[in-house]
Amino acid sequence: MAFGTQALKVLSKSVEAVEQKELKRHREKMGERVLQMEVLKKADAILSEAESSFYDGKRS
Repeated sequence: MAFGTQALKVLSKSVEAVEQKELKRHREKMGERVLQMEVLKKADAILSEAESSFYDGKRS
């Protein structure tokens, strides 16, 4: 009986370790996506500003 209990504890720790590893990987991916979104937002702002300047200069 003690062997079975010990095996369950080890299995539980193993499952928890796998879950923690997956959670870390998902958090890293989310961080990458957030950074990508920030870069895209900045690029969009720069392009919008450049486009606006282009059209403003063309009218003059």
